[in-house]
Amino acid sequence: MVRVLADWHHPALWESLRILFEDRFGWQLYSMVGMDWHEKGFWRFENRGIGLDYDHFLFEGGNSETDWAWTGGAPHLVGDHYEIEDPDYPGHVHKLVTMEQARDFMPWGFVVATVSIHQISFRMLAESLGARFIYQIGNPVQDSEWRPEDRVIASVVESKIKGNGVVYHQEFDLNMFRYEPPTTTKTIVSTMLRMDWTKDWGLWLAAKRDLRGFRLNAYGVDSPFLRPQSKVAEAIRGAGWIWHDKELGDGFGHAIHNAAACGRPLIGHARYYFRTIAEPLWIDGVTCIDLDRHSPPEAFKMIEEISESREKHLRMCETIYSQFKQIVDFDKEAEQIKELLA
Repeated sequence: MVRVLADWHHPALWESLRILFEDRFGWQLYSMVGMDWHEKGFWRFENRGIGLDYDHFLFEGGNSETDWAWTGGAPHLVGDHYEIEDPDYPGHVHKLVTMEQARDFMPWGFVVATVSIHQISFRMLAESLGARFIYQIGNPVQDSEWRPEDRVIASVVESKIKGNGVVYHQEFDLNMFRYEPPTTTKTIVSTMLRMDWTKDWGLWLAAKRDLRGFRLNAYGVDSPFLRPQSKVAEAIRGAGWIWHDKELGDGFGHAIHNAAACGRPLIGHARYYFRTIAEPLWIDGVTCIDLDRHSPPEAFKMIEEISESREKHLRMCETIYSQFKQIVDFDKEAEQIKELLA
């Protein structure tokens, strides 16, 4: 039995690792629980302040039910490890181990760091557990500390992979995020978390004001944040357009690839995704409306004109879906990763 120990970053990334290691390779994926991981200097990541306080996985048992509200409940002991239900992917569980439990499982197959702050500490952890170290890069990094002997799997094209590495797309369920012809051309949806925190929030408000006859809905701002992920997929398929305008850009960009897999054209600033793995999905007037190339009145006019023609709109939907299929091959990339880890 090959066991993999990974840090926790965000739900879609974790699900992609679960699909890769468990569904495809038949291995077992675990994360961490208990303050020992932090006190011994291995766990250093904090994601506080943006509504994703996954760091409380470290608090074995939790301090209160509120501590575990986002995760769907407190962990419970199942044999030699803890488990917690996954509210974003019902039917799936996160397997968690304390440091003591991890020692009992030795040797481990791999230890995976998905955030840059864990590069050094998780390499040390891998050595102490008799495991090999994997650095998974999902966001652009300025100064990387990986070594030539490290195995690197990267979802960002500008990463200069040193030594052994594979550039890949983080896998998601293509039955869930499936293409269906649009039933509307005049519904625009954003699935960005807290889009109102971005400097381009004013553009969204202008679109709500000026695009007459359109329905615009920003989940997490105008409406409650969507859970589970099947509801996100339903919202995308129920839209005519997906508004994704993230000033900080994306590493991999799950929302962008989800939209493309469902065949829905994008609206946003393409420059935010320049030199990212999602860049090929941003082709102005073909797969997206690029707000870098058009003033708001011009962009809104384009959206209106395309939406008035079901033929033109359907062509954009089919084109972005076709582009997704051309650049994403989960089967091939999984084989490349398996060869890298052999």
